[in-house]
Amino acid sequence: MSVLFQLKVIFILGIIVILSACTEQQEPDPGFIRTSGTQFIDSGGRQMIFNGVNVICKDPRKKYTDQFSQDEFRQLASWGFNVVRLGVIWSGLEPNPGEYNEKYLTQIDQLIEWAVEAGLYVLVDMHQDLFGQKFSDGAPDWATLDQDLPHHTGAIWSDSYLISPAIQAAFDNFWANSQAPDGVGVQDRYIAMWKMLALRYHDNPGIVGYDLMNEPFMGTAANKIMPLMIQAYAHETMDMEKAWQEGTLEQDMMNLASRWADESGRLDILRTLENPELYARVIEPAGPICQSFEEIELKLFYQKLRDTIREVDNNHILFLEHNYFANTGIGSNIKLPLDEDGNPDPLLAYAAHAYDLVTDTKEVGSPANSRVQFIFNRIHETSVKLDIPLFIGEWGAYGGNHPVYRETASYIMRLIEEMKCSHSYWNYSGTNFNVMSYFPVLSRVYPMAVAGDLKSYAYNNEDGGFLIELETDGKEKYVSKIFIPDLSLINIDSLKLNSDTDYEIEPLNNGKGGYLLIMPGKLATKLKIQYY
Repeated sequence: MSVLFQLKVIFILGIIVILSACTEQQEPDPGFIRTSGTQFIDSGGRQMIFNGVNVICKDPRKKYTDQFSQDEFRQLASWGFNVVRLGVIWSGLEPNPGEYNEKYLTQIDQLIEWAVEAGLYVLVDMHQDLFGQKFSDGAPDWATLDQDLPHHTGAIWSDSYLISPAIQAAFDNFWANSQAPDGVGVQDRYIAMWKMLALRYHDNPGIVGYDLMNEPFMGTAANKIMPLMIQAYAHETMDMEKAWQEGTLEQDMMNLASRWADESGRLDILRTLENPELYARVIEPAGPICQSFEEIELKLFYQKLRDTIREVDNNHILFLEHNYFANTGIGSNIKLPLDEDGNPDPLLAYAAHAYDLVTDTKEVGSPANSRVQFIFNRIHETSVKLDIPLFIGEWGAYGGNHPVYRETASYIMRLIEEMKCSHSYWNYSGTNFNVMSYFPVLSRVYPMAVAGDLKSYAYNNEDGGFLIELETDGKEKYVSKIFIPDLSLINIDSLKLNSDTDYEIEPLNNGKGGYLLIMPGKLATKLKIQYY
């Protein structure tokens, strides 16, 4: 019969507790992370929860890597992170068609080595913003087939996706696999570059997998998105019949589009869209266009990538991102790449991004929680439908250190915990990261590895309350491992366990934190732990 464990942890200042390490084996031998349904699984069969952060340098003057040190990776691990989403840049990797930059690759090797030595897994993220380095970062200039069209910028950097003919043409030519200057399809070059990386890292178990493309954008088809949404918004908020009769409808629609193009006007519109049902009705008309892109261009792209990578690497998980617009809750219909037998590849994960529409504006710290929950629910529904693990590859993007960011981040972390998914916060800001107001939300108590069935868990960064429920059958071989950011807050007198359950507290070699280890092979009807 399964056994229900309940742990409740409440932190305040207390007594340092350090118990000696158990002499029996506690951790499985290192191995590749696998998947089972919607879970990540380690080599010992334990469910893994990844608490991560994005680490990326987009500056070619710093060679895309020079701003990070070995000590920083050690520091990240001491704060309780167990994965980094490591951004790599195509223009740094392949400065000329078919010519790979060994110096940059060696620097990437070094970053991966430092991360793994620190106890961090690495998710390799092929990053792009606005397609390439010509406009922001990503593709090299030779792969940016923009047909010499004009490039436009808007009130917010990401507006360029919607208003820049050059960026849209570059994406169109990528999805069409148009010929690069050397006569080879530009998409084929991208896929060959991934094959080179997969061959290089195929035997490295410290790499959890490959994020195949950051935020795939559809190209000129996106020009249909905003008019549909603006029209839907007008139908919900304006008397369209009256405006038509009075002859003001065309001007009213133009004024509405102008308000959206202006940051202040956009924020005014978003304040009227805090009702999730209304928000859903406004964005739904764009769904078929987004899903058509996912069902045709993106599906073919992911299949070609999967087939090519699997020629050299059957060990690593392929992380699939939805289309760019699904970041804001438009329903996704991404298709899983298939193996040679016509079944979904057995090592796939859904690497969704989740951003409210206030991201990158002055109101980034004040999103509508109801709209944010709607976005996360949509993403979770897609993960369940696909039956693959969910990894929120990006969220947050708080540009500063305002106190409100802690409250905002806390709400999102509660959603992440409710979904029992993994995540990586956007992004690591350097050695002052731990002074950010939202840092206690990220460096938190959470179950890193669970031997058994994790039913639920939640941590309150305000009062230190922690609750975890899991089921075991007593046949588990390895410990369940719960990260604790500050062992000095534990009082031994508050630990209440029944006689059938063993535990240990294992300190980290550096930093204040450590692990609560629940020993395997002991049956117990209830386990209650309180920290005072």
